[in-house]
Amino acid sequence: SVIVDFGLSNLLQREIAQKPEQTARLVNATLLLKTGYGFTAVVVGMLLLRLLDQPPHTVNMVAIAMAVMLFDSFNLTIWSAFRGHHKLQYESASIVASQCIVLAVGLVGLRFDARLEILVAALLAGSMFTTMIAVAMCRKQLNFWPHPSFAPFGHGRLWRESFSFGLASAFTRVFASIDSVLLGQMVGKAAVGFYAVPNKVVFAAQFIPAAFAAAIYPAMSHYHLHDQKKMIVIFRQALMLLFLLAMPMTIGLFLLTPAIIRELYTGAYDPSILAMQILVWGIIFGFLEFPLGSLLAATGQQHKNSITRAAVMIVNVVLNILLIPKYSYLGTSIAALISYAVLAGMGFYWTRAYLRTATELARSAVKILAASVLMGLAVYLLRPFTHFTLSIVAGMIVYSALIIGFRVVTPSQARLLLGQVRGREPDVL
Repeated sequence: SVIVDFGLSNLLQREIAQKPEQTARLVNATLLLKTGYGFTAVVVGMLLLRLLDQPPHTVNMVAIAMAVMLFDSFNLTIWSAFRGHHKLQYESASIVASQCIVLAVGLVGLRFDARLEILVAALLAGSMFTTMIAVAMCRKQLNFWPHPSFAPFGHGRLWRESFSFGLASAFTRVFASIDSVLLGQMVGKAAVGFYAVPNKVVFAAQFIPAAFAAAIYPAMSHYHLHDQKKMIVIFRQALMLLFLLAMPMTIGLFLLTPAIIRELYTGAYDPSILAMQILVWGIIFGFLEFPLGSLLAATGQQHKNSITRAAVMIVNVVLNILLIPKYSYLGTSIAALISYAVLAGMGFYWTRAYLRTATELARSAVKILAASVLMGLAVYLLRPFTHFTLSIVAGMIVYSALIIGFRVVTPSQARLLLGQVRGREPDVL
């Protein structure tokens, strides 16, 4: 999937946000490049299957998965165009509908003991449905039929500029999976299982900053050309809001980890408790990195994102090799936390010029930290007497009251951020 897209979708969002009148030509030129990438990916995949001498049913499932990959990449191109126009509601609706189809087909397959190929085909059904919706909405909302175009339109420039995005994506994929691979090879599957629980929790939390990035990246790309002051305002407010969400989430998960693990995964996963209490602190760094990376991409500095992710990948691999033999899955958790810190730290270094006069942002960060600590104290005191879900609700109430009392978010800031999340057009923001 990295090969099929290789940074084109991220570049497409930025280009359309800056030059919306060229949407059709940009989309069709991107689809032409993706056609070549897709053919390459399929050939490489089939060669690997042959070299690894996989059984026929595995070959069949991978073939279906490749079809899913191609449909998803086509859909991502169209939805990237919608993101460039700051219209996210259609993509959101299609995702919900397609996942319902995947669930329905998958449940029917399980109910009737279908072959594994049928269960993988559930993903294909969802992707094909999304494709039909994406094409129809493209014709209705953007007024053109998407198709690969051989018309001269700077394909070489798109290929060159997307290369840094593609490298960053490839490095991120390695960073996201190499720790489990090394842990499994050096210790065993049980250790991978104990690490997978906290890793999934932290990974699942990433949908929040990812959603914000999808909203603010096209807006920052637009304002980079038309109003840099507004771009900086959006960037700083996104940092503030994500820290506002990440800090209490991290402290709450840290305090409630034992109850969450035992309630959701049973006592058999008690060894995961300490690993999760280490890894949850990576949520803060992970949240903050999204607007940092989005700003670099929006301002044409995507090569710095590639450098950052290459460095993080190397740091993660080296730390895992050093720590796993002695600390097993705890070493992997420590390596992941340090890697997240390096990721955010380098992002702050690259974007320091946009933060030099952010005194209000610094004051808000101190208030958020104070409110989070006080919320954590309330959760800690309630923890022995209530179910962890009630502790979470109580913590949210306390934290909300403190945030309002400390005046962390002003009404104008709230309107600005809600406007971005709801998908208002940049020129009427």
